[in-house]
Amino acid sequence: MKTFIYRYEDRPGHIVQGKMRANAIGQANSLLKKKRIHPITIKEDKGTFFERFFTEKNVRPDDLVSFSQLFASCIETGLTIKESLGLLVKQVESKLLQNRLSDIITDIEGGTSISNSFSKHTDVFPPFFPMLLKAGEASGDLATVLDYTGKYMERINNLKKELTGVFTYPAIVSTVGLGLLGLILVFVAPTFKEVFSESGVPLPFPTHALFFLSDIVGTYYPVLITIVSIVSLTYFLLNRNIKGKKLLHS
Repeated sequence: MKTFIYRYEDRPGHIVQGKMRANAIGQANSLLKKKRIHPITIKEDKGTFFERFFTEKNVRPDDLVSFSQLFASCIETGLTIKESLGLLVKQVESKLLQNRLSDIITDIEGGTSISNSFSKHTDVFPPFFPMLLKAGEASGDLATVLDYTGKYMERINNLKKELTGVFTYPAIVSTVGLGLLGLILVFVAPTFKEVFSESGVPLPFPTHALFFLSDIVGTYYPVLITIVSIVSLTYFLLNRNIKGKKLLHS
């Protein structure tokens, strides 16, 4: 869905500006009329380049777990689905999740079922989420299904954190080791090469290999730095995009 900025007169001489999300301007006008708002102007908010670039691209698993558990609690207290989602839109911290929940509320107001509304956003919510919601709708016990889903997602999230913790230390050690190796090849090895060359002492194969690698790194280090920078930047940009993240981890 797109974001639209509208201006309307709530009382004579007083102009108010607001934002809403809809598929098109026509739908935005219809939704505003249902709320008895007659906009003076309405236009799409495309945002600046920096806003689009730095806009949140992913929803953290912790936010999804928190959302599912809070959603279950709201339903258990007797709130309707629409009231619960409207309350959660104001509570969640993720801007992306706020926008997606606003889209879901708009679909529900248009008569779409909750499971079909969530199925449009499986790039943010897990693929199994809409199916479990459909089961909850059919059984009439949506709160229990949401509570179970929240606990399941929490277990998966904790497992991922443990795995990340296990691999973090070896990754740090490997990175530091590669950095030290690079320093040796660029600054230390050339000095020793001059010393051994002047001494005329025959060198073993491993030493020859080290000096050869040092010559390559010393000659082509601008190219190597460029390649590493391009790969790192590509990984960073793909990791910010939901589809790119799925491609990296597929």
